[in-house]
Amino acid sequence: MNSLDRIALKAERVLFFISRLLLYLAIGVISAIVIIISCSVFMRYVLLRPLVFTEEIVGLLSVLLIFLSLPYVAISGKNIEVNLLIDRFRPGARVVLRRIGLALGLCFTVGFTIVVFSYADETYRIGARSDILNMVLFPWMGAVAVCMAILSAVLLLRIVRESPEQAVATDSAI
Repeated sequence: MNSLDRIALKAERVLFFISRLLLYLAIGVISAIVIIISCSVFMRYVLLRPLVFTEEIVGLLSVLLIFLSLPYVAISGKNIEVNLLIDRFRPGARVVLRRIGLALGLCFTVGFTIVVFSYADETYRIGARSDILNMVLFPWMGAVAVCMAILSAVLLLRIVRESPEQAVATDSAI
């Protein structure tokens, strides 16, 4: 094992650990969503005093939930793949197409990360706040940008570390 492989292996372990932490945060977010919606329903139909902020906070939490989950899904390979076209090619071509797909995904996530970081910076500078709860919005966008940056690192790692056998295998695909 050369030094690049050792660095990639350590990076994989660190990214897997971070991704699992984000996944646990996502589980907490799901729990918060369920609690907020349950309280809202109780308040609305039993006490006849609805929570006015439910839609706003649940919307923000739902977006956060998605982005917290993405790094773990990508690093664990538990995402849904559609391989109808790729399966028609020879194994060597599949490896190339797989790496091209990962590279395109990396380009998208890096670009998305840059845009969201700049958007978070802008919302910080103008002091943007939510409508009902008057919450500052830049932390929410910053969290999305950090999750996308971690996802970018995961995709880069998969490009570097994925073996040709892994790139050709399609038994995990749905």
